[in-house]
Amino acid sequence: MKFKQHEDGSCDIIFTNEEVEVISKNKKLHMTSLGLRHFGNNLIKIVVELNALLPEKDRTLMTYDGDIDTTNDSNRK
Repeated sequence: MKFKQHEDGSCDIIFTNEEVEVISKNKKLHMTSLGLRHFGNNLIKIVVELNALLPEKDRTLMTYDGDIDTTNDSNRK
């Protein structure tokens, strides 16, 4: 997988065909401890860069539980 962060603070997580097949077949993405470490490192990098790129009005947004409403996301299909 690749992380492509945009100047507006958004990010695309791009999966290879093989990764898509694994997710489709298993309905999950299992990561080894090493893979999870790399994934976490990339997420931390994105979070740091995100804070610099986010519009001021979005910097104070709080998330209080694990459920995230994505009904208004522009990339939903």
